Amino acid sequence: MNKIRILLAPNSFKESKDAVFIAASLQKHFSVNPSIEIINSPVSDGGDGFLNVCSKKFLLKPLTYYVKSIYSDTLNEVIVGYSRESKAVYIESADLIGMKIVPGQFRNPAKFNSKPLGELLKLIKSDVQSSKILASKIIIGVGGTCTNDLGLGVCESFGLQIMDENNRKIKLEPKNFIKAVKLNWRKPCLPFSIETVIDVENPLLGELGAIKMFSEQKGAKPSELDLLEKGFTNIINIIKDNGMIPGSNNLFGAGGGLATGLSLFLNASIKPAKDFIFKDLELTTYMNFADVIIVGEGKFDKQSLLNKATGLIINNSESLNKKIFLICGEAEHTVKELLPDNVTVLELTKYFNSVKESIDKIELGLELVSREILLNLH
Repeated sequence: MNKIRILLAPNSFKESKDAVFIAASLQKHFSVNPSIEIINSPVSDGGDGFLNVCSKKFLLKPLTYYVKSIYSDTLNEVIVGYSRESKAVYIESADLIGMKIVPGQFRNPAKFNSKPLGELLKLIKSDVQSSKILASKIIIGVGGTCTNDLGLGVCESFGLQIMDENNRKIKLEPKNFIKAVKLNWRKPCLPFSIETVIDVENPLLGELGAIKMFSEQKGAKPSELDLLEKGFTNIINIIKDNGMIPGSNNLFGAGGGLATGLSLFLNASIKPAKDFIFKDLELTTYMNFADVIIVGEGKFDKQSLLNKATGLIINNSESLNKKIFLICGEAEHTVKELLPDNVTVLELTKYFNSVKESIDKIELGLELVSREILLNLH
């Protein structure tokens, strides 16, 4: 009897469980059926869960660093993944400047900057220069951040300053960007290259940009959006005047402009999630081999279609003519209507009385949805 090959390729369920956990839980429930062969390949688009996915795929060794918190004076333990074989260090930016580590009442994108990530890069630089580790590349997953600072906070760790019209140093907070008239910056000599994996490809500025699309969910007040947008525009204009932006350069809004800033100031390369998922994580190969594909994330909405992992897999599977099950906590009705006919949406909230209960009892939800999928396979 030919087995049904099921590819498990969920993304993380934000504020619940990461992709590796979700895939392992689903595998446990499907493996009881001897007619099913499982391909366990959780995915990440650079956001929450990026490091765990990379650690599973690339067999990374955990390294521990201590970096000052983004919202308090405490030192936080930060884990990165290290491959001596490929001389690479993997960082999940959300572990330092992510919404997942900042309680809602403390979130403030008008004030926060990305300096904790810069401090981590300095620590890694020191370890590389002292030969404690051998690393020629840093790969940063950019997504799930609580910052909107164009990566200037990272550069502050390496000496960047913003100056006002009186040539006085301004505190590097996004609410102050509108006051800047000059940047003081000298590019550091780093012993490694930097690559960023971006979870969305929306523009930096405008209605679909970093400020208008994502600032409110990061804790910004509606009254602050115009100030933050003008501040971003001001910084970009200053950079343009300094000749740092080629005319053909795409300015992405991912991570509150983090990837764009690292590209402009530290020569970082930018890798769209689709390239990371289908090439680095080899999902194209697994999708071709599978009979059924299971994807998932916490909430499936219009942002999911901005080249995030789940939307990418669905869009790239239409030509394969294979059944896809989309597991999510909940899905926006208007977005569900945009999905192709080969996609079946299964919302965990239908098994429970509330969204909170579906999050608290996600393991039970995954067991119940697995049973439903098994019934739909025959």
